[in-house]
Amino acid sequence: MRLQAAVVTAFFLFTGLAIPATAGFDEQWPLPNTSDLGHHSVVIEDAVEQFRNFSFIENIGEVIAGKNVYCDSLSDPTCFAATSFHINANLGVCSAANVHDCITHLSVFKDGAEARGEFVRFVYSSHPNMFSGDGKLFAREIGSPSVWRIPDAPHEAGNLYLVIAGLSGGAYLRGQGERNVELFAQIFPVSERPVSGGDFARCEWEEQPNGVKLIVGCSSSAADYGKFRCAIFEQNGNCLLRQAHDLEARYELGISLLKPATGWFHGRMSDPTISTSGSGDQNQVIVSAAAVRVPTFYAGDYYANMSEKTKKYWDNCLPKGLCSAGTRLAGSDPANQVDGNRRNVIAYESPVGDRAINIISQFAAEVGDTSIAAPTAWSFRTLSDSEANFLSKCPGASNGLLAMVTTNATAYAEGPPTFDSGYLSYKVAGLHYAPDGKTVNEGTYDLVMRSDVARCLYGFKNAPISATVAVVGEFGEEKVATTVVSEKDGWLKLAAYGFTFSEKEIQVQLRQSQIKTLSNFTSSTLSSKQKAEIRAVLAKSDGNTKFICTGIRYFQQPMSENIKVRARAKAACEYAKSINPNFSYWYQTKTTQARSYNGKVMVVSKG
Repeated sequence: MRLQAAVVTAFFLFTGLAIPATAGFDEQWPLPNTSDLGHHSVVIEDAVEQFRNFSFIENIGEVIAGKNVYCDSLSDPTCFAATSFHINANLGVCSAANVHDCITHLSVFKDGAEARGEFVRFVYSSHPNMFSGDGKLFAREIGSPSVWRIPDAPHEAGNLYLVIAGLSGGAYLRGQGERNVELFAQIFPVSERPVSGGDFARCEWEEQPNGVKLIVGCSSSAADYGKFRCAIFEQNGNCLLRQAHDLEARYELGISLLKPATGWFHGRMSDPTISTSGSGDQNQVIVSAAAVRVPTFYAGDYYANMSEKTKKYWDNCLPKGLCSAGTRLAGSDPANQVDGNRRNVIAYESPVGDRAINIISQFAAEVGDTSIAAPTAWSFRTLSDSEANFLSKCPGASNGLLAMVTTNATAYAEGPPTFDSGYLSYKVAGLHYAPDGKTVNEGTYDLVMRSDVARCLYGFKNAPISATVAVVGEFGEEKVATTVVSEKDGWLKLAAYGFTFSEKEIQVQLRQSQIKTLSNFTSSTLSSKQKAEIRAVLAKSDGNTKFICTGIRYFQQPMSENIKVRARAKAACEYAKSINPNFSYWYQTKTTQARSYNGKVMVVSKG
């Protein structure tokens, strides 16, 4: 998106602060600030994109003198005829006057008790980029990041929490009647810290004689670079300092939306649950989950000290635009500087996508396969339509919340899992060791998917689903991990915990039980038709491991009938075992109140 690119460029043009010789860890690990010639570094971490920190709207369908047009509202005459917008609308706090596109509550649950949050203030009292909604596509009252107090859930530095949540999109087309936006949210424990020179994130514009406002750049403060880590700078320039989440608690965020939440979610959390309710213009979404540690990747050195392999990486990626070309040296243009000793590069890479995964593979050995920090995180966002185009085969299951995939991996594949040959595959990457160089980083992965979506993707009928989860190493070997699979209340839940990081692929295979009631018995032995029916069930049981044969007796028949139906069930299982001895088999009898089932045998294959 154009605005995001402008933000990144502006951030790197601040000057001054030098990174300490010994960097802090975790929440207070500071962004590097080395401005020396020849120094190259790359950072991959979980962070809020700066453009999500404030509300704005710009016309990206019309560019004047290479600049986008700033809008005051959706009905702004300057932008009224625009065909497309880039919008970020932070959520306010729900009240009697503000009932949608707002936050209903923030809670922390621990030891069975709920600690309810109290809204304290918005981060901005009057942000210059604030716009007005129309009450149709966006609520009239647009908000900003909010500060909450939870006295009964204190963290290490107080009881304040920051929520940055909103609706953001770059492809809204006027006249479609729908908003093509992502829903996103992050929760940070924070403390207040006065900062000299702190400044809040915003976009500046220049007004033309005809009243049109052209965006000239977007920026924020770098006053914490090389020193500590702010989650956000408030309007007065003060810092809300990042603090650690309680990993033994669950954090819950409630949101009321003008339009129903839809799509595929992904994020940074563990053991998530999602619930939705409401209709019309009040649609509630509640997300509850534990926070996770997300290891931070950092590699930095002077060009003269680098291996030939690493020099080639930078020499190739910079001129081709294959890596970020940020800099801490004012006036520098590292992308076009051929001499590595004359460049200053600091590449801030998104943790999402193959580029981040490849960078970790490239630099892992040079950093001792060790992360620089491991801060906690709680966040989610929905995928854009283009990211979730794999769902096009399921038009009947594309409304509402579809699924949520979360992981603590430093880098993970962009978009949802790929679906191929009966597998959902999700690629993740990270460094092996925690910052101490001894403790092993352990991975988490959760997939919560609506059952009807799973059935559509796999072509299943309305019957129980079973699944397996495997964590596969880069050489194809399966790694040991704790896995959880369950289906309840219309949701399929799969999880893998405790796997270690190298470049990995998490594979999920879903299966469905095959059920068949055999044709009527005319004797105690199986007929050729019944044998064919059993072979057909086995043929459709790819991935299943169990085969159950159940003889059925009408409840008013004498107990002596049990001997007959049990013998038939045994014969069915013995024949199936002769076809495929790799299954586990057992046979049983059950009674029924349906007279028509008396004497029949039902066979089931399942996972």
